[in-house]
Amino acid sequence: MRIRTIALCIALNLTGAAHAAQPIDTLLKLNHGPSREELDVKGKLIDAAISKGSEEKDPERNNARFEQIEDQARQWGNDEGMYYFHSKNQKRLEDFSTQLDKTVDFNQFVVNGNMLLPTVQKTTQLFEKNSSREARRVTTSYTLDDKAEVVMSPPSWREYLTFPLEKPEMMPTALMPRTKEEEKAFLKAFSEGWELGRKQAKVILDESFSRLENKINGLYEFRFANLTNVVSMPKAEVVHEGVILDSDGQTIYVDDVRFKINHDAYFNDIKKWRPVFVEREQ
Repeated sequence: MRIRTIALCIALNLTGAAHAAQPIDTLLKLNHGPSREELDVKGKLIDAAISKGSEEKDPERNNARFEQIEDQARQWGNDEGMYYFHSKNQKRLEDFSTQLDKTVDFNQFVVNGNMLLPTVQKTTQLFEKNSSREARRVTTSYTLDDKAEVVMSPPSWREYLTFPLEKPEMMPTALMPRTKEEEKAFLKAFSEGWELGRKQAKVILDESFSRLENKINGLYEFRFANLTNVVSMPKAEVVHEGVILDSDGQTIYVDDVRFKINHDAYFNDIKKWRPVFVEREQ
């Protein structure tokens, strides 16, 4: 059986004053191709549909009904396939949760106890052609992307990679296959939908990893930009209110503490930038 390996590659790591790219791979090995479990699940769904359809009286051939059966079977197969493979992906993520907890650590990006740092997006080798007589080339660009935000606790990889899908409903009983000809059309359409669902589940996982990787890389880029004084650190304040009585006089708050970000990060004047010297290992 072939094995498909999905790698979460989070580059960019700060070591002291150095900014080095050190890829950290978390490998999720997911079965590619029909496993025994997949065949069992798929078979039970198909058997249930066929058994429900066989309870009805065999109708005469109806082209419009055939099209409806194919459409419904394909959509149901798509929904069931996406649900099945998404569930397997979520299970595999939980199997690697300990490694992911260590690899994707947001604690290092939370300062002052409750402020998650902003992100900087770095782009290299930009080329823009405005006309046949004018073009522009930029070696590197830095963009302040996500702003700093107040958090009660550091984010987790689960916020990016895990979410539930509802179990799909079975296709209408009236459109279950009743004849051998309808059964053949149903099986073909359901299998097509199932494969589409497999691909959609992969797209969901890949896009989720991409969002997480972009967030982590953006946070590291901000740390390095701040280290070189290219960008300023956002400023926040903590206000201890003590004891507060609600405006309606019905509720009292003890040890009321407010967290507020007063100033967002901004790019400093180039004269204030400072170099970072990286000592190469021998």
